[in-house]
Amino acid sequence: MITYIWFFIQAACIPSILLGKDTVVAAETGSGKTHGYLVPLLEKLLCAVETSNDEAPNRGKRFSSQLSLILCPNVMLCEQVVRMASCLCDDNGEPLFVAAALCGKQGWPHKRPDIIVHASRTLKLSLCCRPGEKPSTELCARCQTRGV
Repeated sequence: MITYIWFFIQAACIPSILLGKDTVVAAETGSGKTHGYLVPLLEKLLCAVETSNDEAPNRGKRFSSQLSLILCPNVMLCEQVVRMASCLCDDNGEPLFVAAALCGKQGWPHKRPDIIVHASRTLKLSLCCRPGEKPSTELCARCQTRGV
């Protein structure tokens, strides 16, 4: 078994994410995976915000049409990723972006987050919800019709 030092896992995943590729990151606990994907995601979101503000300066500081999705194997890891994303702050100590965990039956947040962190097993059920709705235990008629 090969043991990777934190910078190896980050060196492997950061370029792929910055190129906009879908990326799967798997390594041992404490290997630096979370920052390995959060930092380039935030970089891409920051660039999107700057571009959006150049095109539409009246829309405000944080306007971006981009949304990032992070899939985790369980709720506990979802919450950990959201906490870590919330710790990445600007010079004034404000979080750079809004991250929200969509796990269980809590439903979509009322305010649109920049990063959605989701437990992959229940993603299909949450996809058919609208903001503020709670997911049901089976796919709704809308999703069945759309073939989700």
